Amino acid sequence: FWKFRSCCKDGRNPRPGTPCHRSLSELLEDRRALALVEEDWVVGEHLLDLLRLFGRRATLVHQELLRVAPRQAFQDLARQLGVEPFASGLDFERHNSESGHRTDLCKNSSVLSELQRRFEPEYRSMEEVLRVA
Repeated sequence: FWKFRSCCKDGRNPRPGTPCHRSLSELLEDRRALALVEEDWVVGEHLLDLLRLFGRRATLVHQELLRVAPRQAFQDLARQLGVEPFASGLDFERHNSESGHRTDLCKNSSVLSELQRRFEPEYRSMEEVLRVA
């Protein structure tokens, strides 16, 4: 969610007309922006709806698997879809990622605690999604 409410590294706002925050601490103090973030990123109930609708045809892929074993993740998806496996020489690169410091989550435990508190219902929904999947 940070991506949609922060400034670029050079200080410009990539989304004119939306709030721009330099840190999660600053975001937590802006009730209006935080409400938008909470509204935008509540997905657990939607995932449960998808699982109910598609049943065993739905597949959840953990983001970590895409990081550490992308070939395995995509080969598993291809197998489930019944399509040919990806070519052995195909390189699964990461895109749209930035390295380095982007939030104060690792350095400010109170920010992490506050976000966990605010998103507790979402954590419960995601646990239910994983239980059902």
